Amino acid sequence: MNSWFEIHYNDPLIPDDYFKEQLWVRKETFEVILNHLNPHLTRQDTAMHDCIPPEKVLAIGLYRLSHGNSLVSIGPTFNVGKSIVIEAVQDVVNALFDASDQFIKFPTTPAETAASIETFRENTRSELVNVAGAIDGTHIKIITPVVVSNTISLSRQ
Repeated sequence: MNSWFEIHYNDPLIPDDYFKEQLWVRKETFEVILNHLNPHLTRQDTAMHDCIPPEKVLAIGLYRLSHGNSLVSIGPTFNVGKSIVIEAVQDVVNALFDASDQFIKFPTTPAETAASIETFRENTRSELVNVAGAIDGTHIKIITPVVVSNTISLSRQ
C-alpha cells in the first residue's frame, strides 16, 4: 500500500500546489534539496528489509518540520512506524544542519553587515533599522498566559 507521498511524488498530474501544501516546498525545490542531501539520507538495504528511499526520508523530515505534527500521527501518513519517523526527522535535521554553511551566510565584516542590512531593507521594504536578515520560525507554540491580557499582540506576517 502506497502512502500519499509515493502516489503524489510519482504522479505528474498532481498539481505542484498540493505538493507544496504538504511539504512547504515546490517539487522542483524538493529535488534540489534531495540532490544535496541524498548521500546523508541514503540507507543500506539489509537481509531483513528494504530501506526507505532517500526521497521518502526527506519527505518525512520536511513534513514534520513544516506541519509540526506528532511523530505518531506522521507514521500512518507515510505508512511507516514511529521509530522510522524519529530516525528520518533526525537524519534530515542533521543533514540540513551539516549543509547549512553552504546556504546560510552570516556577514563577517562591517561592510558585509552594512550590505546585508541594506539588502534586507530593500527586499522587505521594512522600516526596521539594523536588521541584517530573518529566519522563519512560524511553528513556535506559544502557550497562553494564565492571566489573559489585552495588551498581548502576536503577528506572523
